[in-house]
Amino acid sequence: MSDLDSQSDSVATCPDTIPATQPLLSQGTVGANKHLNGSSGFLSVSHNTDSGGYKLIGRDCCRKCRSMRIQINSLPREVLLKIFGQLDVVSLCRSASVCKLWSELAMDGSNWQKIDLFEYQINIRSSVMRPISRRCAGFLRSLSLRCCKNVEDDSLRSLTKYCPNLEELDLNGCIAITDSAGVYLSERCSKLKRLDLRSCTRITDLTLTHLGRGCPLLESVSLSYCGNITNAGLYRLTLNCSGIERLYLDYCSNIDDTGLVHIA
Repeated sequence: MSDLDSQSDSVATCPDTIPATQPLLSQGTVGANKHLNGSSGFLSVSHNTDSGGYKLIGRDCCRKCRSMRIQINSLPREVLLKIFGQLDVVSLCRSASVCKLWSELAMDGSNWQKIDLFEYQINIRSSVMRPISRRCAGFLRSLSLRCCKNVEDDSLRSLTKYCPNLEELDLNGCIAITDSAGVYLSERCSKLKRLDLRSCTRITDLTLTHLGRGCPLLESVSLSYCGNITNAGLYRLTLNCSGIERLYLDYCSNIDDTGLVHIA
């Protein structure tokens, strides 16, 4: 555990100090604008000489504390990585253009293992997914594209091409994807364990067939509101994916008791 994590009791003397146990940048670009002074990279930090800990100083703190400002770049690398680890994907990309050090920190693999693009659902298209997929590359383990209605099969082709180590994928509400997405996943993402296809109304049994062949490690699959899948597709999925523990089939009108026998 770093000094930053362990010195939460050193903040009581400054009225506008942010506790050391709180993430330094907890609100993405908002947090960055609050604690970073423009492009100079200054962070108001008080160093407790008795305990060796750091703490953030508010704008109206005492003069003594203001005089102890240090550049953010002089903080230990592990602390800087914790700061950058609180940024969303857009803020990471922006930070990477500030300087060489920030580019190295922003592009560190630890920041690209889990990505949630739900907040940017309107803007996520194939042209956006390609550069994101290239940046994440083999580091990406979990991706949420929930409600990204403009995501199409071409986006999944880019994703699976650059991110073969994907283990969790949320495509809930991606209504534009078709069975081609299932082909890409089965051919390139054999490590996939959790897949959410809720409300992907254009997929059929063909997707389940490909997933059954190429993704044998699947443990959780959600197919709720996928009205085109049938008992036959369910059988092909479970034939090779014997490790499936959770299977969601709400409002799958073409699935009946015959299909459920295969997973009993």
